[in-house]
Amino acid sequence: NSGVVTVKAGGTLRYSTTSTALWNAAASTVMNSGSILNITTATAPTLSPSFTDNGATWRYNFAGNQDGVGLASRNILNLELSGGGVKTLAAGATINITGTTTLTETSTLASGTGSLTYGVGATLQYGNATQVDPQSTSLNEWPTSAGPTNVRIQNTAGVTLDATRSIGGNLDLLAGVLTLGNSSLTTGSTSNGSANNYVATTGTGALTIQSVGSATTNFPIGNGSYTPVSITNNGTADDITINVAFGTPCNASSLNSVNRIWTISEATPGGSNADLNFQWNAADENFNFARTMVTAVRCAGASVDLVGGAGAATGSGPYAKSFNG
Repeated sequence: NSGVVTVKAGGTLRYSTTSTALWNAAASTVMNSGSILNITTATAPTLSPSFTDNGATWRYNFAGNQDGVGLASRNILNLELSGGGVKTLAAGATINITGTTTLTETSTLASGTGSLTYGVGATLQYGNATQVDPQSTSLNEWPTSAGPTNVRIQNTAGVTLDATRSIGGNLDLLAGVLTLGNSSLTTGSTSNGSANNYVATTGTGALTIQSVGSATTNFPIGNGSYTPVSITNNGTADDITINVAFGTPCNASSLNSVNRIWTISEATPGGSNADLNFQWNAADENFNFARTMVTAVRCAGASVDLVGGAGAATGSGPYAKSFNG
């Protein structure tokens, strides 16, 4: 057959066990920008002899394992993996994402002999607005080389980082907690951090934000609760790394403290001149902590170095205190 199937923006071409006739009959298929290629079979379909993808979303949503993701080496604008099970890349194929890869439900990606790469500005998203299953990252969808520029977390059940990663773009904490454990994450920026959406430094891992300078930068971190730090660096811009843990620093009085230790470091020691703003919650305070007399304790070995004069915290819950330079 010499027929041509053209799928316009907003249209869907569905491949299933009961809809193969159109695929097999068409000599040419054109997927226009904004269209959807919906593959709902466990095994990979056979494309028309002439197949043109002008910016479709490739959606794999079979309820179980699916093989041949991407079919062959190509650029794909958006790749959506849902329905659960393991979705395996086409054998030997390099699938390059120029838009967004989205993993939802319990779906995971296996590379097999293929590989997933990302173009400049591309995004990797975990979850969506209806996600209820926790997720973990992997090297298959988040490679350390040619990986995503941006990462978006939209999973109120939480996402766990499997290994140390770095992105040059933005970490969008749209919904849910990203748990680092003993892995670390470096990012160019963050957005949408809040009491419900933050980076949990539950182990030795830490959050690094690149090139922190005179514009105030919020580190949306926590451990057990949301306890962020905002930094205004009036010195030389630098990469700043922060971990927050339970405890009392140095030999400070535990009863008179907030039960948190923020460990802060810069990539190039000595160039920063930072104003720091710490935030905590009433439940984070130890028994005799006085919000009217708050100072920061900096550790120099086992000795206590008080940073700034004692003063009252601001806010009515959560609370905050700033320290300059």
